[in-house]
Amino acid sequence: MTGTSTPDGVYTLLRTHLLAIRPDLAADSIRPGLSMRELGVNSLDRLDVVVAALTDLGVEVPSDELAAAADLGHLAEIIHRHR
Repeated sequence: MTGTSTPDGVYTLLRTHLLAIRPDLAADSIRPGLSMRELGVNSLDRLDVVVAALTDLGVEVPSDELAAAADLGHLAEIIHRHR
């Protein structure tokens, strides 16, 4: 997928899916240093965001690595490493 060759690109993809799944979130409230939990996103929606991004990228990431992500920026870095 074009534009996802860097962690920033993966973050942008995560953000896009997050806003699609939770359109009630203010776009400017989503920042790399925040977790989806801190944004009030429930566990099912968090899973949907991650699965959608992984599907778009055609990658698999072990769940223990995904669970270790402290925030959206860290999550993007973890996913990017598996590109």
